[in-house]
Amino acid sequence: MYSDEYLSHYCARYIALDLRRAGVGLEQYLERPAAYEAAAAECPEPTVIPQRVDVIERHLRAEAQAARGLAELGIDNAVLACIQAEAESGVEHLPRRHGTIVEPLHHRRWPTTCAMFRGGPRS
Repeated sequence: MYSDEYLSHYCARYIALDLRRAGVGLEQYLERPAAYEAAAAECPEPTVIPQRVDVIERHLRAEAQAARGLAELGIDNAVLACIQAEAESGVEHLPRRHGTIVEPLHHRRWPTTCAMFRGGPRS
């Protein structure tokens, strides 16, 4: 059973996100509101939200497990930020398209300048 404050807060969020149009029931949303809100923030199309909830929950569990593992190893946030900055500095020079690192293709179209490709008699 949910408290009145919980219900009023998350019912207002449910209406604001218009999750009913995406096919998400209020009961489903109340069971795991964080996952549905993350899916709604990530997906502009409302029909995709229910499909993304499982993926987002897997990511949330993996992040929590990684945080527990780092805590067990004694790595704090400052050390982690330093490691992350060092890793990101190693890929700054790579070309990007819409923020994603891409490998430019260095190929040419089919060679049409050779005599054997012009359609003439071969010797």
